[in-house]
Amino acid sequence: MKTSNKLLAIVGALFLLVPLSAMIYDSKNYKLESEVTAEEKRDKRFDEPEEGLLSLPFNSLSKVEIVNGKGFNFVITLIKDAKHGIKIRDQFKDNFKFTHQADGTVSITVLKAAEGHSNYVRLNIYSPEVNSVKITDANGLDVNGTADVLLIDANNIKSISINDGATFNKVNVVTTRVGELIVRNAELGSFTTKLNDCNFRSIATSYEELDISAAGKSDIDITNEYSPKRATIKKLNIVTFGKSNLKVNKTNLELVSGSLSDSTDVSMPVVYLKQLLKN
Repeated sequence: MKTSNKLLAIVGALFLLVPLSAMIYDSKNYKLESEVTAEEKRDKRFDEPEEGLLSLPFNSLSKVEIVNGKGFNFVITLIKDAKHGIKIRDQFKDNFKFTHQADGTVSITVLKAAEGHSNYVRLNIYSPEVNSVKITDANGLDVNGTADVLLIDANNIKSISINDGATFNKVNVVTTRVGELIVRNAELGSFTTKLNDCNFRSIATSYEELDISAAGKSDIDITNEYSPKRATIKKLNIVTFGKSNLKVNKTNLELVSGSLSDSTDVSMPVVYLKQLLKN
């Protein structure tokens, strides 16, 4: 074999060995989702110290109010706990002021606006029961965790999300100048919302009852796409007043009722559409 050919063969072998060695190295450090321990996943109790988190105790806590979010994206996790308190990352301790009121409301005031990419703020809310989250003038709100009865009152926010793992028995979402409301992979009992120029999207979520009232330009998309298990809505009630696009896809509906405006475009199985128009 010519020297040049030998060199090419050696280089080719090295290219094969490098990725293989990287795979062997990574396999020692990589964890599958199923291998992540419950301890790593679970939310700690309020009295458990966590590195990098500041713990703020209160005498009572049933309502959270964020006034003028100033461009922040808030990720709020509601955690049932015997203690009352909030945990927030140390890096944001100078951005917010926390004020406790006698009725159990904790008001969060933004002292310093979000800067650069540091605009995602996680707030772990600890209490036997939180029943209200009110927020104004923020970029986004992501709510998860556990609650029996919860009111989410949002004003002037681009997006609200109720995400994976959220378990709420009864939820009422009031939207004013909200761009979109997304529910994804949650476990919900009764869910009620009034939309006004706000799009609603439900993804792979089952409900005991879903009640939607939509005014203005508000699109409604109920889908189970990308999920191997079909979602089920036992009772669906939809009322539209303005111009809406209503889509229902790959979702089992048991009872359907409501009324649609003449400006509503509909895409859903005929068997469900007949129920809707009949009622």
